[in-house]
Amino acid sequence: WTRADFMHIHAVSGAYFLFLGIPWLVYSHVTNALDTSVPMATSGPFLTSLLVAGLVNALSAVPMSKFNSNKMLDMRDLKANGFTFGGTGLT
Repeated sequence: WTRADFMHIHAVSGAYFLFLGIPWLVYSHVTNALDTSVPMATSGPFLTSLLVAGLVNALSAVPMSKFNSNKMLDMRDLKANGFTFGGTGLT
């Protein structure tokens, strides 16, 4: 959690996108692999909510992208390193 994440919008939208989106991705691909005669769903309220959550997550990351660090892998500045490496794991 960081103050740059206003009302934790980035964290909440990211959690929604990941914890509902990844299971949906697996489910939809498995069901499509088992029955190829049924087309994969590409629209609907749930998928629209995932799209909106992903968009909100991407836009809410902009204020946090202003963190910077002069040293790569400086463990004292995990937020800056997290955004240096694409937000993976360290934020």
